[in-house]
Amino acid sequence: MKVKKYIVASMPQAMKAIRSDLGEEAVILHSKQIRTGGFLGLFTKAKIEVLAAVDSVERLSVKKNSSPPEPSMEDNQSFMKQQLS
Repeated sequence: MKVKKYIVASMPQAMKAIRSDLGEEAVILHSKQIRTGGFLGLFTKAKIEVLAAVDSVERLSVKKNSSPPEPSMEDNQSFMKQQLS
């Protein structure tokens, strides 16, 4: 599972960032309003902290080999018998 935290000015901005980073399957786990910046508690700006996650299931993919698979020992023996006869 991949979890990421965003601090943004608005929820639409958060949704855009989450979808671009984590994809359409991402879900929001938690959101809260926070105050950032300022000087000694003055002049702070209201922001939103959003915690989002996506389940990153590793999907097994078939590896494409550039060479064909090598024949088994039985295939080699039958081929040799055919060649000898």
